[in-house]
Order: sequence, then C-alpha cells, then structure tokens
Amino acid sequence: MTSSTASGMLRNPKVRLATKMVASLAVPAVPILYWYKSALDDRSAKAEEVRTKVRIPNVQTIDDLMVEKCHPGDVLLFDRRCHKCATGPVAAMSCLVGRSLLCGDDKGGHRNVDTGLFDHCGIVVPGTGSTKAERHDPSNLLLLEATAGEGIVARPLLTRLEMSQSRSVLLLPLSSPGERRNDEDYEPSDKTIRAQERLTKQLNNFRQKWV
Repeated sequence: MTSSTASGMLRNPKVRLATKMVASLAVPAVPILYWYKSALDDRSAKAEEVRTKVRIPNVQTIDDLMVEKCHPGDVLLFDRRCHKCATGPVAAMSCLVGRSLLCGDDKGGHRNVDTGLFDHCGIVVPGTGSTKAERHDPSNLLLLEATAGEGIVARPLLTRLEMSQSRSVLLLPLSSPGERRNDEDYEPSDKTIRAQERLTKQLNNFRQKWV
C-alpha cells in the first residue's frame, strides 16, 4: 500500500516538477557551501594568526607603518579578493558586482586608481578614547566602512589591515591646501589646526550616529 502510494505520488506531475526544482537548487548549492566553509576556515586561521602574532619591540610591520601615516579623514582603498569574503555569499556577490560596476578593464595588468580595480573603501575616523590624545593616537584609530553583512561598522584600523586579505591597500591622505604632511619640519598654521579639529569632530559625530 505504501509503495503504491509513493509510486503514485512520483507519477504526479506537480510532485515531479517540485522534485526537479529541488534538485536544480541543491546541485549549485553544493559548491557554494564548500566555498563558504573554506572561506570561514581561512578567515579563522587568519584571525588566529593575528591573535598569536609575536610583537617585537621597536620592529614595525608594513601595517604598523601605514597606521602611523593615517590621520582622521584619510581614505583607504582595497583591491579585494572576492573569493576570500568569509562574511557570506552576499558579501562575495557584493564584491563581484562592485568590481563589475566600478572597475574598468585591466589594461596590461596594472592595478592602480586609474583602472579602478579598487572595489572597496573605508574612511579613517578617531578612536573612542577618553582623552583627546588617546582618540588621536594612531593605535586607537578606527576604519569606518560599509559591509554587505553587518551594515556600517567601525573596526580598529591596525586589526582591520592585519585581517585584510586584499591584493593591495592604497592610502589616500586628506590634506588642507598648503599642508605638507610628509615634511617633518612643517608646522601647520592656526587655520589648518582649526580645520583638522573641525573635521575630527564631524567624523566623531558621524561615527557615533551610524555605528
């Protein structure tokens, strides 16, 4: 009785159609699940590597040097590896769509701003220290960015750079007219200092509003 009922259901056109639809969805889901599992494992291994990293006094990494160069208002551009987006398929799809819409043709394999191969950006904002000195300390700076899975987030800048698996990261410094940030002997004018303080305040208010 049971076998005859089952065979009758299988002969039902609606049941057969539903079975084919389920199978058509399950087949492409297998490689997606495999990729997602691999991306999560890779991200976990990277997080463990950063967590257990040995910090040698007076020895700076490339990430440390970049953080020292960053000021509130600077912009970081990321040339991401979309298959490394461990947040989920939505983040990977967002990366792929962003590259297809924002990035031009790769002319000669050169990766730079002109060819638009940087598909993600973040803005450096002040930290959450209790004093002005702590908020402006490079080690306390945050990176404010929009993500596909978590919305707008602010992460510690150094940790964000160390966790990044992008092909390259480009720093676009924000400077006032006449400001020479790379000149060690340069002393900013009162007008420049007031502009920096106003910018820092606005960035801090923006971070508090959206994060």
